[in-house]
Amino acid sequence: MKRLICKNCGQYTDFPFSDLKPKECQFCFSEFDENAELIDMPDSNILIPVIIKLIYQKTGQIIELKGSMPYILGREHAGKEIFSKIKSDKKAVISRKHASIICKGGIYFIKDENSLNGTFVGIERVRCKDTPLEIENNCIVYFGREAFLVSFEYIASDKQEIVKQNIEDVENKKAEEHNYFCRNCGFHTDAIPHNKICPQCNSFNSF
Repeated sequence: MKRLICKNCGQYTDFPFSDLKPKECQFCFSEFDENAELIDMPDSNILIPVIIKLIYQKTGQIIELKGSMPYILGREHAGKEIFSKIKSDKKAVISRKHASIICKGGIYFIKDENSLNGTFVGIERVRCKDTPLEIENNCIVYFGREAFLVSFEYIASDKQEIVKQNIEDVENKKAEEHNYFCRNCGFHTDAIPHNKICPQCNSFNSF
C-alpha cells in the first residue's frame, strides 16, 4: 500500500500500487507533484473495507452497506428508507434504481443505473452505466444534487479487528483577511464550511 499526503490541505490518499498513483488530491483537487514522495505502508496496516456508509449531509442519516455485492441503491433498493423521502417540488429526486457500487481488485467504484438526475463523485459525473468512477473513504457522492459522504469501516488484514475510520475532514485553514465566495452561486461566507459544501447550492469544494 502506498500513501501520498497533499501539501495543500494535509489530507492523505492511499492506493495499492505505484502505477495507480492519483494525479490530484481527492479533497482539494490540487495536483500532486510528479516528484512527490511515496510512503510505503507496512502490510500490517493494510485495511480492507467491510462496511460502506453513505452519510446524508443534510440530515446526518446513514445508509449502511454490507454483505454480498454489488450494492444497488435507490428508492426500491438499499437506502430506500432515506431515498424515498428526498423530494423536490413534491417530486422524487432519487430514481427507483439509481446507482450501484461494485468492487474490482480491492477498489470500489460507483455506477449510474440510468438515473433521471445523475450520479456524481465530487464534481465529476458518472457518464454512463459502463464507465464507473472510483470512490474512496471521505469522498462526496451526489445523487442528483443530494450530497452523501462516503465512509469506510475497515478490518485490519492481519488482526481481523474492526477499525473505525475517522470521517471528519482535516480542519479547514483559518480564514485570512479576505472572504470566501462560492464559484457556482456567489454565496458569501467568512469561513469555508467544514464539509466544503455550499449551504446555498450544495456544490462541493467550490470556494
